[in-house]
Amino acid sequence: MARLLRFQLNRKTVKAIAVGPECRQMVADHADLAKTFAETLSTGLRSNEEHQHYQDSFEVEVKVVHGITPEWPLTRIAARLSNSAPHANMVEFGSVRTTKNGDVVVTEGQHILGRTLDFLHSLDHRLSPE
Repeated sequence: MARLLRFQLNRKTVKAIAVGPECRQMVADHADLAKTFAETLSTGLRSNEEHQHYQDSFEVEVKVVHGITPEWPLTRIAARLSNSAPHANMVEFGSVRTTKNGDVVVTEGQHILGRTLDFLHSLDHRLSPE
């Protein structure tokens, strides 16, 4: 039986891989897939007063980020999917408002970004070797 007596992590090499072009492309591809899924979920959602459509306001940002936790300061490529529509919070989380008549109108949130995360999570499980 072999035992590893000493292991030294080569952080410089791990960082080079984690911010390298292959990783950047993989993260960008994954983010673009998420954006397409979110746009598909948003089909048919109404626009706001300025006629800005929620579906057309998704943005992907791919950049280098530093640190996961203080104990693991890993520099890596990450992507952020966001929606810049002024009514994004209302679409995502819903709203409660009172009309002039005193009626309470509750609008349910669509949770587009949360559902997109669920979709990505399901893909990760399907792509993982068993």
